[in-house]
Formats: sequence, structure tokens, C-alpha cells
Amino acid sequence: MWAAKYIKNTRKVQKDMHNKIADNIDELKGHFSDDVLTLTGKSLEGFGSIKEKLSWMLFVDGCSLLHIMDTAKLHEPGQMNIKLDQRNLVMIDVVLLENQLPYEVLKLLWKDNNENELIMTMKNFLGCHLWATPDNKRNQRWRRNQETSNMVPDRKGKEQHSVLIMNESETPTHLLDITHLLDLYRNIILGTSKPKVE
Repeated sequence: MWAAKYIKNTRKVQKDMHNKIADNIDELKGHFSDDVLTLTGKSLEGFGSIKEKLSWMLFVDGCSLLHIMDTAKLHEPGQMNIKLDQRNLVMIDVVLLENQLPYEVLKLLWKDNNENELIMTMKNFLGCHLWATPDNKRNQRWRRNQETSNMVPDRKGKEQHSVLIMNESETPTHLLDITHLLDLYRNIILGTSKPKVE
């Protein structure tokens, strides 16, 4: 249902979208452990091979996830056409580790080539539906600093310049190597650190 809605909203041809996954299935298979692939391959009913089955699974699940992230907004609860309590369960289900899809799948199925928009959609989804993150707090602190003068009084009452310095763990998320939605969320919460160089 949600996959079909996503495909309709993108105005792309379903076969072309599926072919993007099928053409990259060897690379995408590398994101899964052998035991997952073995379990997936145990029942090939209706499919010619494990690659065909996996490509269809990733296609349908990827389109569904993109639709959920794009439409599950707190201020517009009717867009998903489900009850509020059901929507909340879907939101929780989306971030479970066992439900993560490789970021490459989402990138291949995204409605256009604007990867920054995809990442912003992912971040907006996480920010809207999950608890506050350090990233949100940083943004609020930055906005407050921008709204007020960058002059602050020192201990003697004289004004001096105030500078907000981002530490190395505050690397912009679009520069990170994202593997899936939960990984993006982990990076937002924990930040990243550069390896120590001795």
C-alpha cells in the first residue's frame, strides 16, 4: 500500500525503479550477513533466484519506508491514512535494528537525485518522531546565538565577542558515511569523532 503510494507520488515508472535495485543487487547483497541471505533464499516460491527475491523485497520495503518518512508528520496525521496509535507503532517499528534497510537502497529509490533532500527527510523524520537529540539542542543554541548579538558582557560588565565553536564531533551529518536510518540517528545522538592520530 505505502510502496504503491510512494511510486505514484514520485511519478516514476515502477519497472525503472525496480531495475535500479536489480542492477545493483550484487552490491546491495554485501550489506547483509550470510545467514540473512540463507534464510531469505530458503523460500524462493514465485522467484527465480535469491537475487530476484531480494531485489523485490528491497524495492517494496524501500519505497514503503520512503513514503513513511515523507508523510508521517505529527502536524498532518491523516496523510498515512491510519489511526494515530497505529502510526505511532509504525514509527517505532521503522527504527528497530532488524528493520533497517541499507542507505544505498533509499538513495536509489529516492524521488530525485537530491541526496541532501533525502538526508533532510530522514533527519526530519527522526527529529519529529523521536526524543530530542544533541543535534537539535546544538541547532537551538546556534539559533539563540544568531538571534542575539555576538557581544556578551564579561565579568566586569564590558562587552566582548562571543564565538560558538563546534567541536570535531559535530561534523555535518551529510558528510558522514551513513549505512541506514538507525545509523544516522546514532550519529546525530552521539556525534562522530575523528580517529586519534599519534
